Amino acid sequence: MKHNFNNPNQTSKNGFALIEATLIAVVILVIVGVGYEVLHKHKLHATSTNSKTSQSTTGSTASNTKTAQNISSTVNQLTEQEEQSEAATDNSTDSQVQSQVYSANSANSNVGGAYNVNDL
Repeated sequence: MKHNFNNPNQTSKNGFALIEATLIAVVILVIVGVGYEVLHKHKLHATSTNSKTSQSTTGSTASNTKTAQNISSTVNQLTEQEEQSEAATDNSTDSQVQSQVYSANSANSNVGGAYNVNDL
């Protein structure tokens, strides 16, 4: 195949392809550059925020520990009180049931068809 360098259409097409490739490369570089800057600023912001958080957390750790211990002891006391109250209620109910079982209850004495013939 023979190249015809005198053809103006062929030369303009090659020049346009070169400009188009250069333009695409520039756009890609701009996108990568902007992405890098945003990522870099985000990392700096996250680092400064973490250092401020760690400084404030260190100061409040002791007070949080005391608060947690107070809450834990309060919960333990309430649990013990509830257990004692429940045990007392259970004992009272058991006593009532036992007294009802062994007492002569007129409503239950003729249950099951065991009638006293003399009462009829």
